[in-house]
Amino acid sequence: MSPILDANKTISTSVSVLRGDTALTYSEVVKSGTFNMTVEATGVKYTQTDNAITITSITDVQNMSVKVKVNCEGEGIITKDFILDWELLPDAIWVTYNDSDSTPTKPTGDGSTDGWHRDFTSTVVWMSNKSSRVITEGEWSEPVRIKGESVKGEDAPYQQYIYKLYTTDETPTKPTGTEYPPEGWSKDILVPDQALKQRLYQCVRTVNTDKTYTAWSNPLQVTALDGTKGDKGDKGDTGNSITYSISPSNVQFVASKDLQITPASSLFTCYKQ
Repeated sequence: MSPILDANKTISTSVSVLRGDTALTYSEVVKSGTFNMTVEATGVKYTQTDNAITITSITDVQNMSVKVKVNCEGEGIITKDFILDWELLPDAIWVTYNDSDSTPTKPTGDGSTDGWHRDFTSTVVWMSNKSSRVITEGEWSEPVRIKGESVKGEDAPYQQYIYKLYTTDETPTKPTGTEYPPEGWSKDILVPDQALKQRLYQCVRTVNTDKTYTAWSNPLQVTALDGTKGDKGDKGDTGNSITYSISPSNVQFVASKDLQITPASSLFTCYKQ
């Protein structure tokens, strides 16, 4: 028998009997070509269906065994002892996901129904997990949102600007209509050519949330022509200057216990020019 993996789970095995190369069949009445068997169990509970034995629960994990006595055609009895091992599966962390934008119901079972699935994809919004030995056991956690909620935004009013280069001293006519940009105007900022004495004008309007428009503002001049070069200023008066010199010219600073100047005295002469 294989190891029993969980005290709450069942494990089954069946007994086969061969006479030479010929398989015997199970029968409650032993006769030629048949066999039957009896079972004695220690430390476990079991059920027997013909030649199949199913361990249903554990009563003593320290002392588990099954003894099978097989009657072969009434001519011989074979006794077989099975010593059972018990292995408890460790808990595992199970995770399942849901793509719904609204809060889903808590997952059940293996976490693959009611919109829940085990694959993490780019559309995943919700997650649930649990700790258990097998995925069908235990209770899933409440759904936790791992992606921000979808929010439908609303358009806000915004402004549209238009520009026009003009070379005359007159202000251009305010545009009308709903076209953007109006004929003769540009939605891109233009660079005036000073050599052509161009000036840049700007108008603005507001686009409302219902897609209606306010009227264009009056044209506003936003650049000016370069000014003319001013006259050259008068020449200033000549000022007096003073030049200083040091004698002797070979004054040196030497490092000693006290800072000294060599030679010890120097003559400073000022000259006025």
